[in-house]
Amino acid sequence: MSITKIQRITLISFKTNYISNHTPLLSSFSTTAQPDKQILADETSPKKSGSVASFLKESGFSDTLLAKIEKTRPKLLTSKLEQTIKPKINFFQNMGLSATQIADVVSADPRILTRVSIQFIERSVTVLKKVLGDKMYDSRILKNFGWFLNYDLDKTLVPNVEFMRSCGIEQSQILQLFYNYPRFLLHKEENFKEFVRRVDEMGVDRESKLFVYAVRPVGSMSLESWEQKLEVFRGLGYTEVDIISTFRKFPNVFALSERKIKETAEFLLSSGRFDSSYIFRYPYVLIFSLDGRLKPRLRVLEILEREKILKFKPTTTVFSISDSKFFAKFVRPHLDKVKDLSFLVSDAEI
Repeated sequence: MSITKIQRITLISFKTNYISNHTPLLSSFSTTAQPDKQILADETSPKKSGSVASFLKESGFSDTLLAKIEKTRPKLLTSKLEQTIKPKINFFQNMGLSATQIADVVSADPRILTRVSIQFIERSVTVLKKVLGDKMYDSRILKNFGWFLNYDLDKTLVPNVEFMRSCGIEQSQILQLFYNYPRFLLHKEENFKEFVRRVDEMGVDRESKLFVYAVRPVGSMSLESWEQKLEVFRGLGYTEVDIISTFRKFPNVFALSERKIKETAEFLLSSGRFDSSYIFRYPYVLIFSLDGRLKPRLRVLEILEREKILKFKPTTTVFSISDSKFFAKFVRPHLDKVKDLSFLVSDAEI
């Protein structure tokens, strides 16, 4: 496989043609909502606090959630009930959200009850419904719903979604970002376009289902951090061609921290069971939890090999199958015979 000039430039220095005002995600947001003026005059009387808490409890908020609000957002409980809190709760109810759903929305970000005006929330919901349609009521969307309502979606979400559509990215792909990385959709439009350009240069097909997963790691770190990430892979013996090939097939691996990549690779190599070619062939093994999956499963295989029950083979199946399948195949049949397997007493522990 050869590496093109463009791809070499992409790997060696992403600084070429990069937007000069690129900043990390949170510092780039100049489009957050302004505080609701109705709450600027804080009312701190116990009576006000009690009336707000009572209303929220009657609206379906659990004692646990109210305790969380009291601890993290105490001013919310002293806000103006009729002017600030009730209109927003009533709006969510009129949307058709259940009491549980409303509580979940607020739990994700209680600030929406005080930080933004009802008019701002109404506009944000209108935008989300236009972009998502009936999917807006998907539980995976609602869990991040409150977070979206804090930003001017016309200046972030809308242009980014329209740009992705113009690139031929299907709605099902866009929804994956909503489900898994919603905050990523709120980058500045010019930065978002730059992320797509860089992924294009890496040779990821826009029609691929992996395209949105490739855009996310590229856009989630600075150029300096990205280059440091590539150095980790080079340290494992990856060539520039290897890096590009791996990125096209398993972009999520590049979202891992440098520490995670190093620690997992060092564990596999130091075990004496795997060599660098194994990591080249199966880079997604780096994603698995070291203490929660790789170490205990390798220990099981070593015990079974020692007892001459099986011969160890460096495949990825033993790491990629579900906990229940691993337990059923490698642990449960041998529990009575091999006492050393007793450290795994349930499916959840592997």
